[in-house]
Amino acid sequence: MTMRKLGSVTGCCTLAAILIGQPSRLAAQDTSSIWSVVPTPNHGPNNILLGISADSENDIWAAGDLVSLHFDGSKWSAIPVVGVNSGTQEESLRGVAALAPNNVWAVGSRFIGSSQHNISVIEHFDGTKWTVVASPHFKSGDVLNGVHAISANDIYAVGSSRSDNATTMNALIEHWDGSKWSVVPAPQLPVGQGIALNSLAVISSSDIWAVGSSGGLLPLAPFAAHFDGRRWTPVTAPTAGPAIFAGLQAVAAIATDDVWAVGLFEPSDGVAPRTLTEHWDGKQWNVVPSPNADQTDNELFGVSAISSTDVWACGSSGGGFQVVIEHWDGTQWTISPSPQPNAPSAHAVLAFPSGSVFVAGSTLSPAGGFNSLILHTTQGL
Repeated sequence: MTMRKLGSVTGCCTLAAILIGQPSRLAAQDTSSIWSVVPTPNHGPNNILLGISADSENDIWAAGDLVSLHFDGSKWSAIPVVGVNSGTQEESLRGVAALAPNNVWAVGSRFIGSSQHNISVIEHFDGTKWTVVASPHFKSGDVLNGVHAISANDIYAVGSSRSDNATTMNALIEHWDGSKWSVVPAPQLPVGQGIALNSLAVISSSDIWAVGSSGGLLPLAPFAAHFDGRRWTPVTAPTAGPAIFAGLQAVAAIATDDVWAVGLFEPSDGVAPRTLTEHWDGKQWNVVPSPNADQTDNELFGVSAISSTDVWACGSSGGGFQVVIEHWDGTQWTISPSPQPNAPSAHAVLAFPSGSVFVAGSTLSPAGGFNSLILHTTQGL
């Protein structure tokens, strides 16, 4: 099983939909792990966390499929999102950006049954409740996968849209100026070669990266674009070899010449998907070798960077039923053994300079469906 953001805006793409009918696997906990499972609340059948962000170590937000959780420094609490209140059954919040306890943004998509496609959704938390904020839409569908806030009046969100009556995905970038969301010009490829953006990282208002995938239906290739304060420009991102499917799921920036992106590639020789890590050195993107925990599907969904010698990534292996956490120490990527509480995947990671690191994902619920998963360590140095 692979959970890929790189695909459709025409149907629901939640982890729950993908994993229905999959067998349960329960791996033994690794006693050498520095990670512990943190208690989290669960409301409803599916509590799948896909994004995580913080204003401080005592103000952390995680969001996902019909769920948002807040950490106040001592415990995690569930805060209902609008989809739950309105009865929406298929809503996925894939990115979250926390500026202050009363200023949090989340982006994602909502499946519309009557038209059989997704429309993007943007929600805002004002310290009391989540509300939907008006945003642009496209007739044939659109999704938002990532959001990053520079300031309260300068926020970017990325995803993809479809041109009316077209099958090709177009890069979608939206901007909040303090009063409204609007579409801004995004990099595009020749007709038939679409782009789906999954994540973005901000160094400054004139130094921003967005990553995702590009191509037709297949093959797909890693894609990166850079914003210099005036325009978005595609920048070549390599693969780790010939591939039928490859893409970048997340990006994190340390400095102008020190940016990391992670994802997966599926070799064209039939080998199962492998992890993909790439580094920007100020001049070009280079593939950096990264380990694979299993002989079956391996992919990385999240990355968080503290310094050039302290970068964390997370994802899954073993067909999606095994959490994978990896660490870059300035020389190499290594796997950090993690507890395996019946966990399909980890989708987002958040690291602090103090050594506190959080990983967000989901576990299979004994009652059916999914429970939220938060892993934490204070030894992340």
